[in-house]
Amino acid sequence: MTGQFNDKYMDQLESWIGTGPKIFTLLYQITRDGCNATTFHQKCDNQGPTVTVLYNQQGSVYGVYGSASWYLETLTEDIVSFKPSGKLGLSDVRILMLGPVGTGKSSFYNTIDSVFKGRISRSAPCGLSTNCKTIAYTPYEVHVMSGASLNFRLCDTRGLEVTQGLDSVECNYLLDGNISDLYQFNPVAPIRSANPGFVHQPTVEEQFHCVLFLIDAAKVGDIPQKLVDKMHSFQKRVILKG
Repeated sequence: MTGQFNDKYMDQLESWIGTGPKIFTLLYQITRDGCNATTFHQKCDNQGPTVTVLYNQQGSVYGVYGSASWYLETLTEDIVSFKPSGKLGLSDVRILMLGPVGTGKSSFYNTIDSVFKGRISRSAPCGLSTNCKTIAYTPYEVHVMSGASLNFRLCDTRGLEVTQGLDSVECNYLLDGNISDLYQFNPVAPIRSANPGFVHQPTVEEQFHCVLFLIDAAKVGDIPQKLVDKMHSFQKRVILKG
């Protein structure tokens, strides 16, 4: 395999997958084969376990390991047909995206939305910066080609920092649905129950049903230990919520 995916990354992937040495064969590359979903699946479907790596213009790296073969129709149909359990009384579920500043949470949403729209979409503001691009708590819908929305929302928040931004109390407010849509974050002023727009009695629809932690694989080693500890504390809080 050639290109940006070097031996160091392949060694790291072997460690993460954890089933022994691997031989990586390049099946598809945008710069060689073009950015086309049909071509991607012609080359990658039914090939067994795969690793997909994406690089964006902001320098972030995304990846996913699939232990089974790609099956385009089955995968997309499952996601498009997803509906929350009728017992919950929900029209859609909320997925909270958490990660350090610069991880690319907004870019991740734009990528997912683009895949299902069938064209490049940039609904969430994003860019390369040491400062957080997300200034408001924003739930985003994912749309398909027809314009209809899927039954889940990816909710963007301010990026996590060591000394500023969300703390454990504020994380709890988010999980419980106390933070209203489009709430403007202030990195130096914590969220309090007395704040305008604070939701004192959130409904099940306003609460979070899933949490997605995003980390830039190219910068894992650069994350300060205190920030790692903060993310671990948030993870424990999420687990306690069930």
